[in-house]
Amino acid sequence: MAMYPKRVKAAQFRVKFKDNFHLKNLYYLMHEWLVQEEWATRSDKDFPEIFNGQNESALGGTEAWFVWRPTKAPTKTNYANSNYYRWEMNISGHVILLRSVEVMKDGKKFKTNWGEIEILIDSWVVTDYKKEWENHPFLKHISDVFRSRLFKKQIVSLRDQLHRETYRFREAIKDYLEMRMDLPESESQGEFFPRKGIGE
Repeated sequence: MAMYPKRVKAAQFRVKFKDNFHLKNLYYLMHEWLVQEEWATRSDKDFPEIFNGQNESALGGTEAWFVWRPTKAPTKTNYANSNYYRWEMNISGHVILLRSVEVMKDGKKFKTNWGEIEILIDSWVVTDYKKEWENHPFLKHISDVFRSRLFKKQIVSLRDQLHRETYRFREAIKDYLEMRMDLPESESQGEFFPRKGIGE
């Protein structure tokens, strides 16, 4: 019998965009989406950003990176009270050729940015994330069997739910950048996040 892995990939997406957009507001949109969906708190001290840097590029403009590693208990599922499951998301952003520009919209001039951004997102269902089974003298011998037989249906359900949630995050980013979308997200954003950060 094949053993079911301890970490199961739920989704993997990429958003790539090159045009006018307001980087600070996009960053804030993504931050607020994660807070709203309970992946993070509003506290800067506790926000799961593990890297953020920038430098002036030899190609012109600014090059910037950010890496986030939020985690979440699957609270809105049938397994909300379980200490066995956790959702993890890896978010990596890379911006090149970033520079300040001014654009006209509705007869008004706005300051924004122009550049190219690529955002990589992948998400995972992690089992026994506290390693309670792995470190238990008896449970460690049966954990693979339980995960592959008894818990497999739960893991697949959690994977599918996390896939949909990761997909909504990607669509929120694409909506902000006015990219073609597969799922409407604008209702949850409202007027608080004007497209591309232009027109506040």
